[in-house]
Amino acid sequence: MSNGAQLAQVWFEHSPFARHLALQLLSIEDDTAAVRLPYTPQIATIGDVVHGGAISSLMDTAAALAAWSSHEAREGARGATVGLSVTFQAAAEARDVIAHAQVSRRGAPAELHLC
Repeated sequence: MSNGAQLAQVWFEHSPFARHLALQLLSIEDDTAAVRLPYTPQIATIGDVVHGGAISSLMDTAAALAAWSSHEAREGARGATVGLSVTFQAAAEARDVIAHAQVSRRGAPAELHLC
């Protein structure tokens, strides 16, 4: 694991918001990360449909972890999401959602795939 991946993992483990959503880091390697959002009734928007904001937070977190995973920690660490666009194709109903993020090109948005 690179020092960037270690830095990203420590950030993730100490993030109050990630803990609030009960996000689980499944894997992290250079330029990639996978994160699970476990289903609970508290993240539903209506009935058992997972709230889009919770899914967007999952995506943002996975993308940040992927972006930081190859970072040289000696260069310092900082960053913020400057834009996020989500197009939902179907509802996630009463199930966990997993985001797989991969950096396709530095300086470009990460590619995300949800399961």
